Amino acid sequence: MDITDSEESSLPLPPNWVKLITTANKIIYKNQATLITADEHPILTMALSIAKKRPLPEGWQIQETLTEGGVKDHFYVNQALGVSAWDPPNLRSCLANCLVKYNHRAAA
Repeated sequence: MDITDSEESSLPLPPNWVKLITTANKIIYKNQATLITADEHPILTMALSIAKKRPLPEGWQIQETLTEGGVKDHFYVNQALGVSAWDPPNLRSCLANCLVKYNHRAAA
């Protein structure tokens, strides 16, 4: 249900964005027009922002947890289906819409 690293790495980039690898071997994204950098894929970030603003599908609830570092985080649970996920359950449909916006085939 969650977007895998492999799926994220295969996403196309929006115009002006490039993927870079830092000296610490970490992937970052840079918009060459604005010089903005981001740790997360820009289309995935956009889709996640949209998904979090939409109502959850029927049967889904958001739960809060503390990470090992004591930071609050959220995950999603559907008790009837017996599944949980870190990503919102509607993320894939939002991602597909974002890909269509940039004229990419929605494979999500």
